[in-house]
Amino acid sequence: MRMLLDTHLLLWTLFKPAKLSSLALGYLEDPENTVVYSLATLWEVQIKHLKNPRLMPPSAQELYEICRDEGLSALTIRPNHVFALDTLRQMPGSKEHRDPFDRLLLAQAKVEGLVLLTHDAQLATYGEPFVRIV
Repeated sequence: MRMLLDTHLLLWTLFKPAKLSSLALGYLEDPENTVVYSLATLWEVQIKHLKNPRLMPPSAQELYEICRDEGLSALTIRPNHVFALDTLRQMPGSKEHRDPFDRLLLAQAKVEGLVLLTHDAQLATYGEPFVRIV
């Protein structure tokens, strides 16, 4: 299975693996699975790093280099990923989800046929079958 990690899961995998659930570890340690991350994650990390480096210690460049050294592939952002944002709808009655990075990750996973691994239960409110809350 090809999996896209959300920002938190990527950071926890690389820097705080003890925060990962046993379910997340099962997905990540399965040799049949391929893990990728999005350039949207680098963008999000850099914005947060510039805002408060103490809360987001790695810069995007540092994170990129660590991911490269760990053999993780980056998923670029393509026009069809952006266009797929139009297909995402939250289920009626859901709390409004305002994170543009999460929505882009959803769209990328949808277009690319990836499973999106996340700890954010609010992403389940989109009702997309490829979202796995771990």
